[in-house]
Amino acid sequence: MLLLAACSASGASQIHEALDARDQAIEAQDVGAYSWLIADDYSDGELDKAGVVARMIGLFDQFDDIRIESFSRELRFLDNDHAQCVQSYRMTVAVDDISQEIVQRESLDLARRQDRWLIVGGL
Repeated sequence: MLLLAACSASGASQIHEALDARDQAIEAQDVGAYSWLIADDYSDGELDKAGVVARMIGLFDQFDDIRIESFSRELRFLDNDHAQCVQSYRMTVAVDDISQEIVQRESLDLARRQDRWLIVGGL
């Protein structure tokens, strides 16, 4: 049981790093960095990885500036290679000096792929 707790602590740290990297990629409007965090086998309803990336490209094209802050992050490990994260985020988007703030709660599915955690559902 102690070994599983240690794996979960390490996994939790890696998941936090991946989700923080997602926020950074969104703020930098970096499609490559964002795409790198989404699993090739991503599936959520009818949306696959290409659809998620296309939606994000549309968001990047629509706004001059995007700021995002994730908070109230809760992780639940289903096993050593699968986890769920429920978190809130505050996104501020701006175009032509007009900004709008969006606050939402999201539930993300993550899976360990080799040595890193990727988003496999929930976007």
